Amino acid sequence: MLIISTNDVGLKKTKMTYCHAANAVFRAVENRRFVIRAAQSGISMIIDPYGRIISQSELFKPIVLSGKIGIIEEVSFYTNTL
Repeated sequence: MLIISTNDVGLKKTKMTYCHAANAVFRAVENRRFVIRAAQSGISMIIDPYGRIISQSELFKPIVLSGKIGIIEEVSFYTNTL
């Protein structure tokens, strides 16, 4: 799994906050991993390896997200290190 810890408070309620959160979906797909995105004031998410959002918070709304994730041992093209 990948864990993304971020503080989006400086972005406030702008479109950039949503764009920044959307990047986590790409990280999940390209690495074929579950992604846990924990944002201090932005959008927190749990994303599966196919880019589907399992659980998501709203902007500036404190919440605890929960969901099931799995361990994947396959290495993608993007994470393959030589």
